[in-house]
Amino acid sequence: DSSQVQLRICALAPGATLTPAHFADLWTRVAQKWKDHPGFGGYGLMNEPHELPAAGAIVSGGSEDLTIWPTFAQAAIDAIRAVDPVNPIYVGGNQWSSAMAHATQNPGFPLQRDNLIYEVHMSLDASSAGYAFDYDTEVAKGYSAGLGNVPIDQDTGVNRLKLATDWATANGVKLALTEIGMPIDDVRWQTMFERAVSFALQHGVEVYTWMGGAHWTIHNYALNQTAGFHQNETLEPSVSGAL
Repeated sequence: DSSQVQLRICALAPGATLTPAHFADLWTRVAQKWKDHPGFGGYGLMNEPHELPAAGAIVSGGSEDLTIWPTFAQAAIDAIRAVDPVNPIYVGGNQWSSAMAHATQNPGFPLQRDNLIYEVHMSLDASSAGYAFDYDTEVAKGYSAGLGNVPIDQDTGVNRLKLATDWATANGVKLALTEIGMPIDDVRWQTMFERAVSFALQHGVEVYTWMGGAHWTIHNYALNQTAGFHQNETLEPSVSGAL
């Protein structure tokens, strides 16, 4: 029911419609509600924060104030820890939680309090956007997000993730790769994926795969469960065996 949906944008400037206090209030109530649930796995503060307002602004547009999200995240963490001192809190970062941007685009990280797990996202195509997956086309683009003017290769995932794991190791914190996917139409993608996952596990990084599901509007999406997968079809995901 769209009449019950209201747009709120995180900002630190006067007049902000969503303040750190609002965010802390939400997470206080979430922690009170769910902290003792038997299926509880951890708090995930925000999926892919991005395009927040510029400094002094309250709407998106122009340059992004990178201090907004770390400020909101710390407020939520403090609120949760007042209720729940133990369970893990997953903290994404600016720039869509990009693994390549994590170390440089989150002023104030690492944040305060115990049992924080920093989550990063990464895909294997040239722009790491996760939607262009003809392997030879991606190589021919001649660049790799986060790595510069070099074409993607079998170690692209490893090299992108290493930018985040180096930061985590230097700061003594935990890392989770909470979004990575793999198409199945070219074995070279699978090799890239396997190398990235192996590297993650060697460095104590949790790994969660991602693919479009029944509600994903692009039914022939390269990372969908099955090419042409549609709502209400009970098909085993084609990627399940490889994963």
